[in-house]
Amino acid sequence: MTKKRGFRIDLHVHSMYSGESLAEPRDILDAALERGLDGICITEHHSLYASRPFDELKREYPSLVVLRGVEISTDSGHMLVYGVEDTEWDDWGKNRLVNGQELIDRVRKLGGIAIPAHRGRSWPAQATRKACISRWTRGLPPLEILQP
Repeated sequence: MTKKRGFRIDLHVHSMYSGESLAEPRDILDAALERGLDGICITEHHSLYASRPFDELKREYPSLVVLRGVEISTDSGHMLVYGVEDTEWDDWGKNRLVNGQELIDRVRKLGGIAIPAHRGRSWPAQATRKACISRWTRGLPPLEILQP
């Protein structure tokens, strides 16, 4: 019996529009396919709008699922947000730390999901990090588990 390969997706990708990468959108999509990924989610910092170039390009990559999320800095660390396409969302939290619980509440109200990013990286305080992860993820199964 042949073992079926699962769906492989990277849910935390930055491009040149995030300030953390020099990669252009087309180069990211090409690299995802070269690495055998089935999909990626672009999570630029504080802006869903910044990932718009991927919406235009994804038509040229029909075998690759291309999603858009956002990474927000909170008072207790970074959070990855998925499933929110709200016009007020663009640049939310830019140039300031967002209250983590307020972020979670807002995202849930809008039908999305927020998960802690950078597991294993230093957060403002280890006790705060553990308390926030415990409180925020109650009932939420996903956690970012690997970051190269």
